[in-house]
Amino acid sequence: MKELLSGKVTEKGQVTIPIQVREKLNIRSGDRLAYLIDDEEEEIRIKVIKQTNVEDVFGIFKVDKSLTFDKEREQAHENVVVKFKQSSEGDKEIE
Repeated sequence: MKELLSGKVTEKGQVTIPIQVREKLNIRSGDRLAYLIDDEEEEIRIKVIKQTNVEDVFGIFKVDKSLTFDKEREQAHENVVVKFKQSSEGDKEIE
């Protein structure tokens, strides 16, 4: 069933997301929303990007004592990017 829900926009452009939408899409404080604009269909789709916590990335870093600090930082960044891409594939969208 499709239901029309609305939220109020403040002077700063902030929007209140109705609780039904937050619950359905499991939107929590700190999560981000991506707005996908389709000019042909004249519609906007919203994608939820979950906040990444330390617990989400715990264990993805491998320790290699032969690496320099800069190399470790680069490798850690690459691991976080991979983890983020994997988690965003499962994100939900509003259609």
